[in-house]
Amino acid sequence: IFISFVVGLAVFALSVISSHLNAPGPYFIDSSRALGKFGPLLSANQVIARRDANIKIKLKFYDDSLAKLMDSAAHHRGLPEMELINLESNVLRHEMTDSVARETEALVASASDSFNVMAALFSKKEGIPVLFGSSGNTVVFGTGTRADKTDDLLRFMGVKNE
Repeated sequence: IFISFVVGLAVFALSVISSHLNAPGPYFIDSSRALGKFGPLLSANQVIARRDANIKIKLKFYDDSLAKLMDSAAHHRGLPEMELINLESNVLRHEMTDSVARETEALVASASDSFNVMAALFSKKEGIPVLFGSSGNTVVFGTGTRADKTDDLLRFMGVKNE
């Protein structure tokens, strides 16, 4: 009886170890690295940079014109007109920057959704039930280990590794 108990316990221990070694995961990707090479997000960042540059040019031109108007108002008109011009300029400045901020938010949201779809397709193809994201990597998972699927995801996305 003792021998069958020991053999049964050994078989149980081997089956637990075997199932643990064959179990998928946990797997992770370095989200910062993957997103930094994701085409739609790179494109969105370029569009955002161009819009930021345009708004800075418009605001500089606007501020220069406003300064001239304020100088003129200070010499020829009273304080109430200057306060009104200042108030109107603040409203216009806010409208300009707010519209760009909303467009930026929409672009980034669209690119992020696209990345999530890509990560889901990759996980499905690889048979990974849960793929964790790690910003800048962590000690918990470890870069370059069997659990790090960043390079595999980049290859799946068609990105050449540096």
